[in-house]
Amino acid sequence: MSYSTYDVSRILGIPRERLKDWINHDYIYPSIHKAKGKGTSNAFSQWDLYGIALFEKLLWLGLSRESACKFYYSWSYKQTRWSPKTLMISYKYLVCLIPNKPLKKKPITKIVLVMELNMDNIIKKSSNWISVQVINVSELICEVNKTLLGKK
Repeated sequence: MSYSTYDVSRILGIPRERLKDWINHDYIYPSIHKAKGKGTSNAFSQWDLYGIALFEKLLWLGLSRESACKFYYSWSYKQTRWSPKTLMISYKYLVCLIPNKPLKKKPITKIVLVMELNMDNIIKKSSNWISVQVINVSELICEVNKTLLGKK
């Protein structure tokens, strides 16, 4: 099944013009079909919806669009190897480490997908951080799925 920009806007509650801006600046992209002018439309997959929801959460946490975009493209690459069910079982949380002295262009030093919130392991692999933000990826996927079921 595919979703238009209008559908994505309605499902995720993101203004359509904002989505179009993100697409035009290549921060996000429709994996099924990208519009190529008047009379054509974008076609997003369900996996794209999860990625766009995560992209928006990363912006909400203070990441620049450029930084959030890097994670989004990494996420999109995983689409070719993982199903959402595999992701929910294997990687339940997205952890963002915020540095002691955040730079305007790099407010977060590290973003990792983890299965369990074992902060000791995450912290040992990173330094110079003061705060941690966690996104529950499993719950985010469930919320998108619930909205999809209600909007069909």
